[in-house]
Amino acid sequence: MPFDDAILLKAPLEGPYGILTACREVLHEIGQGRIYDHHKGSEDPKTFLMALSRLDPEHKEWCFDKIVSTLAKSDEGPNSVVRNHLMKAHEKIDAPINERVWDLVADRFNRYKDRGAYWKTLARDLRPKIPKSDIIDTQNEEEGSVKECCRVVLQKWYQRHTSSASSKELMRCLTNMGLANVNWQIMKELGLVNLENIPLSER
Repeated sequence: MPFDDAILLKAPLEGPYGILTACREVLHEIGQGRIYDHHKGSEDPKTFLMALSRLDPEHKEWCFDKIVSTLAKSDEGPNSVVRNHLMKAHEKIDAPINERVWDLVADRFNRYKDRGAYWKTLARDLRPKIPKSDIIDTQNEEEGSVKECCRVVLQKWYQRHTSSASSKELMRCLTNMGLANVNWQIMKELGLVNLENIPLSER
C-alpha cells in the first residue's frame, strides 16, 4: 500500500467505510493501537498509510485485507474506485516476478558495500525454497559476480516455482534483510508508485 498513492488517498479515514476504522481491531491486536489512537480524528490519510507501511509484512497484509473487505461493503463511487485499485495492486504483487524485476534487484545489490553475501541470504530465505545445489552452482557458473549471481538465482527460483515466485515474496525477503528500500524500485516497476514520490536517495 504505497502511502503516496493518489487514488488511495481519496479513501475516507473514519466512518463505516474508513480505512482507519477498518484497521482498528488489527492494530490493537498486534499491539499497535497507538497508530489508531494517533490518527483518530485526523484528516490526513497519508501519515496513516506511512505508519502502516512500517508494519511487518504479515501485519500490512492483514490491514490490506481488512481495508478491501470494508470498502467492498460500500456501493459509493469513490470507495469502489479505491477498492478496485487496491485489488489490481494486490494482483500485481501476487504475480510471478519477471526479468525486469530480477534485473533491477540484481542492479541494486551490486551497489551495496559488503554486497557479496546479500544474494545468498536472499536465496536462502525465499519460499518456496531454492535447493542449496542451485546456489552453489550459481556461484560457480557466474564466478562470484554479485550482480549476475543475484540475477541468475532469482531466474532459477522463477523457473522452479513460477506461480509461487511472486513479487510479494521477494519483497518480504528484502524487508527481512533490512533492504525494504529496494521495494520502492519493484513498486515502480509494477506501476504502483510514481518516480517523483520515491525518496531521492532511492531513485
